[in-house]
Amino acid sequence: SDLHSRAGFYLSLSKDFLMNLKPVVLRVAGAEVSLYLIDMSDSFVERFKKAWEPLAPEFFDTPDEAYASLSRFDQVMLVHAPTDESVMDLANPLMGSFDKVSTLRVADDDSGMQDLTSRITLAMIEQLVGRGVMLHAAVIGDPESKRAVALVGVSGSGKTTASRFLGSKFAYLTDETAIISDEGVVSPYPKPLSVIVDPNAPKDQQNPVDLGLNVVDRDDLSYELSRIVFISRDESASEPYFERVPLHEALVFLSEQSSGLARHPEGVVSLAKLVERCGGVWRLVYSEVEDTLPLVQDLLNGGELPNADEVEKLEKYTVKDHLPGVFLNGTIAVSRMPGTSGVRVGEDGPFLLLCDTELNELSDFAAECWLQAEGDISYDDLFARLAEIFEGLPAEAYDENLSA
Repeated sequence: SDLHSRAGFYLSLSKDFLMNLKPVVLRVAGAEVSLYLIDMSDSFVERFKKAWEPLAPEFFDTPDEAYASLSRFDQVMLVHAPTDESVMDLANPLMGSFDKVSTLRVADDDSGMQDLTSRITLAMIEQLVGRGVMLHAAVIGDPESKRAVALVGVSGSGKTTASRFLGSKFAYLTDETAIISDEGVVSPYPKPLSVIVDPNAPKDQQNPVDLGLNVVDRDDLSYELSRIVFISRDESASEPYFERVPLHEALVFLSEQSSGLARHPEGVVSLAKLVERCGGVWRLVYSEVEDTLPLVQDLLNGGELPNADEVEKLEKYTVKDHLPGVFLNGTIAVSRMPGTSGVRVGEDGPFLLLCDTELNELSDFAAECWLQAEGDISYDDLFARLAEIFEGLPAEAYDENLSA
């Protein structure tokens, strides 16, 4: 009925505006990114089609056709050339059904292509947060075993370079954003590779197929993440090697390289479960990525890794839904903040608490404050519990620390 009510809605737009409007939809892992290319040059449109070809962008003749193809209406992006007119005003009839509308002004083709790649990725991430884990990582896989490996690193650490080489030897799923379900299944995201051609110019957006990569189809959900690897390029390394990363360090770094972790129903626990499924985390130290080929081949074949038996235990905690406690009027109640989640590494190891987007290590006392407040508990009863754990706990110190 909503579609019927929109029939002919674009008649209010000028004929020239409609002639220069190209609706496009990109679909990734259940996300649908809607674009309206407005007054863009033919060269820009052709470059966009070529760069994004592995993700099969769908072009439509009219906004209604694009609208009818959608199953969700999270957001739409208006991509337009410089104009003296307000694009938001011109395109207002296009935007009624979408929760979010954004614009991208394209001054030139090169910078526009680079900016659009980033904005599409961000739009996709915004739709997918809370469904699985997303890591700032490249992913390669073995077409036979269907094992996949995530190569995690900060921007500039060499993920794209590693992707270009290893993706030409193995299956290539993505060079930047790893989309991993709670069951460990990886959704391919073969976006254009952002390649530095001229240090003084925007990065060139290149089709990974044209670069010789073995691109996995965007709808192929047969790859399962088996290992998580931090990449560390070290020119002094005479030969590449793996080293195990302590879980405490691994979880903190992975949380920094994740997207939307705080909006996952299990928070940091979802990340801890993924790490457990992969047997831990390793760091790959190398000088030249070409030298890593035998190690990565063995990794995808299920080969052994150093100190693989040194598995640290992870205790995982979330905030369970519960009915509010009933207390006398004036009683101060304490409970775990909704949306927080925690992990303890080892029997008596560090306790990590995710609050909003930050994963922080708590002191023993702060950790027990949070742990003992499962459900609702009165301020005085929580003090009594903590006084048993920390003998001689002064009431003043309890009050000061709990407030902090």
